[in-house]
Amino acid sequence: MNKKQEQQILDYYSTTDKYIRSKTHSNVHQTVFTKESDKYQWLVLEQKIQCGVEVRQTDNHGTITARDNYELTRNPPKSVGVERLCEGANFQIPFNADEVNLIYQFGEQRKAETGASLSAILPQIKDSDTKQIVSDTLKKLNALSKETCAELTATLYTRDKAVMRKPDTLVADYPDTYMLIGQDEVSKTYSFPKSHISYRKPRTVSAEQRERARQMMIERNKRKEY
Repeated sequence: MNKKQEQQILDYYSTTDKYIRSKTHSNVHQTVFTKESDKYQWLVLEQKIQCGVEVRQTDNHGTITARDNYELTRNPPKSVGVERLCEGANFQIPFNADEVNLIYQFGEQRKAETGASLSAILPQIKDSDTKQIVSDTLKKLNALSKETCAELTATLYTRDKAVMRKPDTLVADYPDTYMLIGQDEVSKTYSFPKSHISYRKPRTVSAEQRERARQMMIERNKRKEY
């Protein structure tokens, strides 16, 4: 695993508090990241094989809440296995590739909505194998907490053609991870793992820049009138 791949994976799991590399707990077999706000929240990257890495995430009690496997032959790294902590129990629920892709495609922001979405398509499926995949996925999602279920997927809705360019490229290059799940004449909706969201500081705009943009808009509107 090179430094770029390590940073990409780290970005997947960094949300509110930044993970910091721990020299104390890291070794030749694994890299450990901790949070300043909580010494029990760890992110552990352990290279299992030459082209694969296991990522373990713990909560503020030190309990492993996520165990994911990534294939490093692609850029960005591809998720090939997902495990999440069962609600009210101390064991992980594994999701295979078909189940993960189903969640990415039909998952909603909340657990109830995701369950309703999968339940709605179940009676329409004729293929027995596909029906079993949907049924198994529903059972596994029902065993997760609302928060854990919501963390598995994210959706992006946009009417901005400039915003569409990057997800359109990702859909074409990584169809197993990024999916176009809806579109009309003016908008598109994408689905992808929530861990693939990146958070950035807001761009600061000066008063001069705002005034320049306002004048450009005024001139543009004047040209349209003629």
